[in-house]
Amino acid sequence: MSTALTPQRKPFLLAEDPVVLAICNRQFRFPDIEGALQRLAGMRKKYAGILPQPDDSNPGLLLIWIKGLAVTPEQQQQGFLGNVALVRVEHLPDEAAYTLVLDIVDVPLVEHPQRIKPKPKHPNWGHPLLRLIKNETVWSDREQARDILRTLHREFPDISIPAEADRLYIMVYNKQAEHLQKHKVPIQRLHLRVEETDDQQWTIRFNERKKAKKPVGTTKKNAQEVAAMAAMLGMGR
Repeated sequence: MSTALTPQRKPFLLAEDPVVLAICNRQFRFPDIEGALQRLAGMRKKYAGILPQPDDSNPGLLLIWIKGLAVTPEQQQQGFLGNVALVRVEHLPDEAAYTLVLDIVDVPLVEHPQRIKPKPKHPNWGHPLLRLIKNETVWSDREQARDILRTLHREFPDISIPAEADRLYIMVYNKQAEHLQKHKVPIQRLHLRVEETDDQQWTIRFNERKKAKKPVGTTKKNAQEVAAMAAMLGMGR
């Protein structure tokens, strides 16, 4: 029997961690640079979120992602969960000591080790409620089925229309080859309907809506034809 232990995952450094507070407030004091470098080396070894360093030859620099660090309301809306900081050794000649300081570095969100993924504009068939519909789930109460439609509309108000309590028009993301071969685009337009089953229960049935054809607009050609017809009518008066 194997006795190998599963290696533990390194934790992310948190903004409220005493180490971060001490760095932000410039409270660390090391009598020599070696003490400051050892502290940085310990952080590099202990925590996850270490990014490629700006200068591998300089052990006095550490680029690290810190969870919860100085996240602005605007960043929260974009999906930020933290920020990247450059921690560096700084000499304090007046005190004959060294400390650690940090500067927040602007790093694209996609390079952050943790972030909130943006909510997709369209649901796909993996959405829990759409799976219930696709699997022909039945409910004993009509309102239960209606709640499914109401919830879908609340989650995706921009791409759904609640025509009635029992009907919902919605656009679903569908990248299956069969759909793409027929429609060329990964968007499926659905009409969802609450209907009674033969055993007096309720289910939600659906069918695919065809995209409405665009009405014929006034082109340059037919505008000229209309003008010519008007001229002819005027001549006959």
